Amino acid sequence: MKPSFFVFFSIFLSLYSLINFYIGCRAWRVFPFKKIVGRKGFILLFGFVALAFFLGRFLAERSPSWISTAFLGVGVFWLGAMVHLFLLILLVDALRILNHFFPFFPAGMVSHRETVKNVTAGVIFFVVMTTQIFGFFHARHTKIIHLNQDTTQQNPSSLNLPPITLVFVSDIHLGSIGRKDSLRKMVDEVNNLKPDVLVLGGDIFDGRTKEVDTERWGNLLESLHAPLGVFAVVGNHEYYAGVDQSIALLQQHGVTVLRDQSVTVENRFTLVGADDKSLKWDSGETPKPFKDLLLNSDKNLPIVLVCHNPDRVQEAVAVGVDLFLAGHTHQGQIWPIGLINELIYDVSHGHRLFGPTTVYVSSGYGTWGPPVRVGTNSEIVKIRGRFLKN
Repeated sequence: MKPSFFVFFSIFLSLYSLINFYIGCRAWRVFPFKKIVGRKGFILLFGFVALAFFLGRFLAERSPSWISTAFLGVGVFWLGAMVHLFLLILLVDALRILNHFFPFFPAGMVSHRETVKNVTAGVIFFVVMTTQIFGFFHARHTKIIHLNQDTTQQNPSSLNLPPITLVFVSDIHLGSIGRKDSLRKMVDEVNNLKPDVLVLGGDIFDGRTKEVDTERWGNLLESLHAPLGVFAVVGNHEYYAGVDQSIALLQQHGVTVLRDQSVTVENRFTLVGADDKSLKWDSGETPKPFKDLLLNSDKNLPIVLVCHNPDRVQEAVAVGVDLFLAGHTHQGQIWPIGLINELIYDVSHGHRLFGPTTVYVSSGYGTWGPPVRVGTNSEIVKIRGRFLKN
């Protein structure tokens, strides 16, 4: 394990443990079966739920089976529920502390403290479960984003050329939780958009590639139809899955992977695929600067640069990229995590213009962890234009 990844994982595990400890302590006070199972039984039950994701991932990476899938199913739903449980319990405790110093609760609430406690717990449970169920079904609804990258108003000669359709899909997350029917649905939705060029923006896989049914899923990847090419860049999860195996699997099924490489598409635009910064975790190397990737590109052609992580937006603007596409953020996937993303990235989701550079950061097609979306959408981006320099 690389030192930087070890530091990240240690911080994540510490926060995860503290949050679960806090939820567990508060949940014990209102647990309806405490007299039956006792404190030790509750700790075992709660501990299993809190650790199910890690146990499932451990088993899936060694020998995928229905047991690992079941553990992961419990674990990923807990990850989603945990976020909103933590926030709602924290809100209730904050109100209790505030009321201690500046009393504002009605006298009836104070005199019926036990009833209020139980009702509040029931409301929190109902809200969290309802949110998870809604988010589960909402994540299966795809929003098609339509962008126009046409420059005909400033370059009349481009009227003589037919527009090109570029479809961009990021963060599919195929693995133990990423389902075959979801991939089949994505393939149908992409093909219905009739792309000339298809670009997969990284995090195509989730866990180890052996968790993917390569024969059945590979056949679905092969059925993606784009006459000018199906391309992909790698994301951080390709490194978690095993980058060499991920790339080999994609190439085996007709996907051209661009790792700090570029291609000219029908002499209309240059498509550049940047490697993910997780390269440093894997080999100690760093991805090439964008200016180096463009050294041999035709300056008369527009440049479409795809990078999984959107943290290099300003670098793309500095080198004069015409269209910058990224994913990775999921727009937070579960509200209000997206608010944190907005503090981290110049563009955490959506469409922005930086002078002549158009930026679009996708919220992604699939999900990581909880198969739910709350306050965000699963999306496919359709870009239509003539892709000519102004």
